[in-house]
Amino acid sequence: MTIELSNSNKIIYSGGEKLSTVEIKDIVKNYLGGDEFERLQKYDNYYESENVFISDKVRDKMYRDKTPNNYVPTAYYSTVVDTMSGYMFDNVQYIPRTIQDDNFAIALNEILEANSNSVKEMVNGVRGLAYNKGVELVYTTGDGETNFDIKFANIDPRQMIGIYTDDIEPELYCGIRVTTGSGDNLYKIDVIYASEWQYYNMNNKDEVTERQPAKTLYFKECPVVIYNTNDMGTVSPYNKIIPYINVLDYLLTGNANDIEGLTDAILVLTKLLKDSDIKHMDELSALMGVEPDERAEYLQKNSDPAFREYASKLLMQEIHKHSHVVDFYSPDSGLSGQVSGKALKIRLFDMDMSSKRIEKVYKLGGEKKVRLITGLMQSKGIEVGEVDIIYNRTLPSDFEDLAIVLKDITFLSDETKIELLSMDVEKEKLRLEEQSTANMERFNLNNPVDDIEDEEI
Repeated sequence: MTIELSNSNKIIYSGGEKLSTVEIKDIVKNYLGGDEFERLQKYDNYYESENVFISDKVRDKMYRDKTPNNYVPTAYYSTVVDTMSGYMFDNVQYIPRTIQDDNFAIALNEILEANSNSVKEMVNGVRGLAYNKGVELVYTTGDGETNFDIKFANIDPRQMIGIYTDDIEPELYCGIRVTTGSGDNLYKIDVIYASEWQYYNMNNKDEVTERQPAKTLYFKECPVVIYNTNDMGTVSPYNKIIPYINVLDYLLTGNANDIEGLTDAILVLTKLLKDSDIKHMDELSALMGVEPDERAEYLQKNSDPAFREYASKLLMQEIHKHSHVVDFYSPDSGLSGQVSGKALKIRLFDMDMSSKRIEKVYKLGGEKKVRLITGLMQSKGIEVGEVDIIYNRTLPSDFEDLAIVLKDITFLSDETKIELLSMDVEKEKLRLEEQSTANMERFNLNNPVDDIEDEEI
């Protein structure tokens, strides 16, 4: 067992046998005290607006009894992640490739809907973007090889350790899930292979013992699905904006501390206070008529508010520029007032390009989930086919603007015009045929009036 010599830091296992309890213990201990777990925890803190940098700064001031020590953690990490995840994962479709797969489509949709797939898809997307690691587990409930229900669940990325093969393109050999135990058992450990699910406990003496007998599985590959969004390393695609968030936190926290300092400050302090003055100390901002040699004064360093405003805006621009996520809240972004759909699409071009790059990596996880589910469907005797996963973007519509332009163009076919309007040609043909049939029936065009005999006139 080795660590891959790359920026992926994968745990590579070259042995053909299943992991021993000693190897499991070493993996778990090294993971919980290692860089990956620390990095995932840091991302979680930033997503929950418990920003590490400014929290550490304030904690240090508290230990040194320094005041004021307010802090303002900005929610920019979660804002960027949530905006992009809503853009990418709000409408994910699983579509069979051929029309003949109707029964397969119905069966697949029933499984997806029973597992609340749209919600779990969004959870995976958020975690994939925030941590560069979304995790799903495909499993079954029931008994027997054919009498079972197909399930899949989101797993907290911090709980799952991936062990990979030593192939040129490493495949997931098994997943080790670590959760909190009870009593003397610090951790519950599940080791999940394609053919077996093992259950262990790890106590406070680092001893790994079997929790219950292993369960036989019938997968062709490990049923743990890992969704990545960065194909160049282990860090989140938004790791690069964290330094800017730290500086912005520091800038805003400085404002908060200055305000607290001013509200608590008595500008002039004297030894010759009267009893009536002491009674109203919480209301006084200054004491008048005191000799210069009898008072102590605060020396104040004023910072220019205009500079703070400029620096804050600059940092926000850098955050959005390097995350490739449009700032929908800034009046300088060009998204305020009456804006055409075409103008909005152009404004979203950079964000769309970034999302397409992320999608190519993320989609590998979705394709594995489909393979696992369809493999189980085959075990139940359901005929399956190929599936296309479509990540529909939440985009502004420029239908009205484009339809007017296309109407007068004569050198394009109707099918091409329909495609340019982002519509499905085959669906529109069927709908037009159904509409035409309905109109003919409504006006009895298929049933002409019988000839009227002369005697009836």
